[in-house]
Amino acid sequence: MSEQTRELFEIVDGLPAREKQLICGYIRQAVFEWDPDFTKLTPAEAEILRQSDLELERGEVVSIDDINWD
Repeated sequence: MSEQTRELFEIVDGLPAREKQLICGYIRQAVFEWDPDFTKLTPAEAEILRQSDLELERGEVVSIDDINWD
């Protein structure tokens, strides 16, 4: 999470409930306008996916049979 996002959350957290609800509505609207079907990746998500693809290419995977589920 970026420092800017943390700061925003701290600011919003200090607001009364009604104002928090309004802010939440604005954020939802902005996200839906940016990505209505939630298919875009954030930069952080894209980096995680890139790293996992590299690990898979290098064979750095764990077999499901090697996991102790108990």
